[in-house]
Amino acid sequence: MYKFWLESLLFNDETELKPSSLTVIVDPNNVGKSALLREIAERLTKGHAAPRAVLRDIIWSLPGCLSDVREAYRIQRHRNENLNWEQRVLSADLSNERRTSITGDSTSEDWASGLGTFFSGSRQSYEEQFVLHFGHFFVAWLTTEQRLRMVSLGESPTDERQCASLLQLLYQHPNGREIELKIRSFTKEAFGLEIALDFTALRSLHLRVAKDLSQILGDPRDARQILSQYETLDNQGDGIRSFVGILTALFLVNRPLYLIDEPEAFLHPPQAIQIGRLLAQSAGPTRQILIATHSADVLRGILSASKEVTVIRLNRRGSNNVVKMLDHQRLRSIASDALLSSARVFDGLFYHGVVVVEGDRDARFYQIGADKLKSGLDIHFVNADNKQTVPRILTLYKEFGISCSGIVDIDVLNDSSEFLAQLKALQLPDKAVEEAKSIRDEIEQHVLKSGPNSRLNRVADRVQRLRETVDAHSNAEDASQVLKEIERECYRILGETKAWGDLKRSGRSRLPEVLAVKFDRLYKICAEGGLFINPAGELESMLVDYNFRHSTDKSAWFQVAIELIGNLEVDLAKQPWKLLQDILQGFR
Repeated sequence: MYKFWLESLLFNDETELKPSSLTVIVDPNNVGKSALLREIAERLTKGHAAPRAVLRDIIWSLPGCLSDVREAYRIQRHRNENLNWEQRVLSADLSNERRTSITGDSTSEDWASGLGTFFSGSRQSYEEQFVLHFGHFFVAWLTTEQRLRMVSLGESPTDERQCASLLQLLYQHPNGREIELKIRSFTKEAFGLEIALDFTALRSLHLRVAKDLSQILGDPRDARQILSQYETLDNQGDGIRSFVGILTALFLVNRPLYLIDEPEAFLHPPQAIQIGRLLAQSAGPTRQILIATHSADVLRGILSASKEVTVIRLNRRGSNNVVKMLDHQRLRSIASDALLSSARVFDGLFYHGVVVVEGDRDARFYQIGADKLKSGLDIHFVNADNKQTVPRILTLYKEFGISCSGIVDIDVLNDSSEFLAQLKALQLPDKAVEEAKSIRDEIEQHVLKSGPNSRLNRVADRVQRLRETVDAHSNAEDASQVLKEIERECYRILGETKAWGDLKRSGRSRLPEVLAVKFDRLYKICAEGGLFINPAGELESMLVDYNFRHSTDKSAWFQVAIELIGNLEVDLAKQPWKLLQDILQGFR
């Protein structure tokens, strides 16, 4: 039996995609995912005249003869008011009724007399006529704008075959009541509200919304008094209207190809996850769903409900689109990984580029600085939670073809094996890796040269100061201030116990000139692979050029720094602008 199926999409970069039953398109903003769906919809309903900015060609299954279509999808012709034959169907965008006239023998039930000639011409002519006559029977195209209107107040049908809206179809469908209850159940779960079709006004159809609709009576005359007390769906928020529109189209229309643009629009994260699950569960061997999304939550919902999904990422280089197939097993592993999922790694799929940093404060600080340095950036700063996870996340993004960089504190050099793991993630040439390791070893020799006795002496000095602070507490007017100073001094003592503590606090400036030059070479090697070692040492040293000293009280430092950086003038001779400038140059 004939099955309408989208077999191949040939993109303008020569990439060929064979869509599965469920295909998800992700991309940065304004790259082309919505245009892709529009081109598919127009090609399959309007013919070859449709513009093709993203796609070069589309191939779909064609029937061998007219009877194959008729038998597989029960497409019927009917007499209109002028006694001419026509086909009637809800349009692909589900907004109005489409009527297609059929020429040929006006008395014969055999359609071949009028349409059979389409099957004997060239493939191009065949495709053209096929989509013009049958395209709207096979495609449901749910745009963001149209979803808000699909289930709005509309007129009741004027005859038993009219299908000018989803609500008319819901009213006339043989299983309409069952479908309505199914939609009601999912809407209750997502929003805590139920919906019901109100046809009691006879000339109009609309959906009513309430927390409990169990009191509705069967007779429209009796139900009218009850339903009129409830709000209409048209007066509800965009989220529930969009949600109900998608579900009604999925459960009611039953077409073999659905094109759904940004199903997450107007939805909160839990609802976006739920719509992702429902979309995944609705795809199958006789139904293809193509989803264009900019939501990590929708993607999480899809991956949680489907083992077979095709995910592609669109990007743009100049005026050309670039297509990258993403490994859905890798995506699923991210979704199930507690650390990676909490770090918002998925969000990076929807940006032009990603910068991976050690912590949440780093991400917020550098994001503000980068936006100030260059407005209109489409760069996502990801908190890896620690420097050990930075190379792991960078590797993932590189596998997905996403431009990415990482920022780590200078103490990444204090462990040879950990630093090697960072270098491996950069995919650098062996010669560059060996040079970087050699410089790291020289820096380590310098750091450890003073020995533990020197650190112990510094700790002793700090402890003496701490004793003096504690001994003087009885003369203090504010005990809370004394306790804060004791806390800060304890952090300083802890820092003095670490061999690399001084270098982490002061960065490159603590190295002798010859070694500082070698560090610059090390910085350049790593930067070529996308990893930037903070020359200032760590985040809390990034504003020393503005006389804002390093502090061991990271929370207090950050509260001041986050406001300060937003008010600073950009000076590329100072940090943090020098570092951010180097990073952003890699995202051109």
